[in-house]
Amino acid sequence: MNELLEDLVATLKADATLTGITNRIYPDQAPQGAAYPYLIYQGVSLAGMYKLAGPAGVRMRRIQFDAYAVRKADAVAIVDRVLDLFDGIKQTLNSRTQILICTIEGSDGEYDDQEHIYRERLDLNFTYRT
Repeated sequence: MNELLEDLVATLKADATLTGITNRIYPDQAPQGAAYPYLIYQGVSLAGMYKLAGPAGVRMRRIQFDAYAVRKADAVAIVDRVLDLFDGIKQTLNSRTQILICTIEGSDGEYDDQEHIYRERLDLNFTYRT
């Protein structure tokens, strides 16, 4: 896992509001049989920024967060809290990852009729230095 993801996850796990809803935060997919609600995160894309002289030392990474819950309100509360923590953030996380800006790429939600589970998705773009 790269430093950005490690620092974002550490921030999520340290947040009392989020962990009051769920402390189950997994990379890529939840373990089979995981209890609801839970949050999945994954890096979707990564790009560097360049100057004429070469790399600028700045990267852009899109991270997708998916909240799964039996109750829609829980799934919405989870992604809302992720958004509260990171939208527009300009700070250094864990003394090593400098977030220059975080912006919203998109979001949506759906209900799985077969599993009877709600999913809320939030995509955030982080521009950062490590």
